[in-house]
Amino acid sequence: MPDNAVAGSWVLLRGLGRCAHHWGEFPQRLQANYPSARVHALDLPGLGERCHQSSPASIDSAVDAYRAQLRELGVSAPLRLVGLSMGGMVAMQWLQRYPQELSQAFVINSSAGGICRWQQRMRPAALARLLAASLSPARREHSVFDLTCNARDQRDAVLAQWLDIARQQPPRTGNLLRQINAARRFTPPALAATDKLVIVASSGDRLVNPACSAAIAAHYRRPLRLHPWAGHDLPQDDPDWLLQQFADTTTATPPCPERPAL
Repeated sequence: MPDNAVAGSWVLLRGLGRCAHHWGEFPQRLQANYPSARVHALDLPGLGERCHQSSPASIDSAVDAYRAQLRELGVSAPLRLVGLSMGGMVAMQWLQRYPQELSQAFVINSSAGGICRWQQRMRPAALARLLAASLSPARREHSVFDLTCNARDQRDAVLAQWLDIARQQPPRTGNLLRQINAARRFTPPALAATDKLVIVASSGDRLVNPACSAAIAAHYRRPLRLHPWAGHDLPQDDPDWLLQQFADTTTATPPCPERPAL
């Protein structure tokens, strides 16, 4: 399916309140499709393995935090970013600040202030349900699954994994509020390298209205790749379809005698 000559690194960025473990088996499947590349699923400070740290107060600061992690890992450009939801905001900001580091930036089910209505960025009914379940980790994870996943055949297994994550690496309320505020204040940056941007959305997204992705695509004059039925967590609902979008838009990385350091 994909071109196995694709080199460099894929960097996976999750959304608000979600850590690297919430990608499930997707990183392994991506790695299998691109054996010449390397796949890195990163945790935002305040989440996952970094749950003891403070979350960045802005999307700009999130870019800095992720780049610092890649430096620690010895990862250099070129990078292909895959950003889901708030991770998509980070991908856009990264592309604006460091376009020379990126081969592509995939923005999945994301949103931005100024071009999207507030009630589209987080559907009011979804917000009310999440707030009602916020004090109980079990209720919260069940609500998140029901709001973000439309494929129910693996519901019990996925929820067991998510509940285990919530017990072992619980996010602190203060960090979640910082992430919410950072996402709320994000507006689409001016981009020179819009040809590197790939906008993907799910028609069945019950958390973020897919009209937000359409607005981002229109803002940057890029086509919108729209899944016909998946929910917000597209990598969970239909990983094969998403991997096909990567294959359709990814080409082998040309030789680069001086790869930029991060």
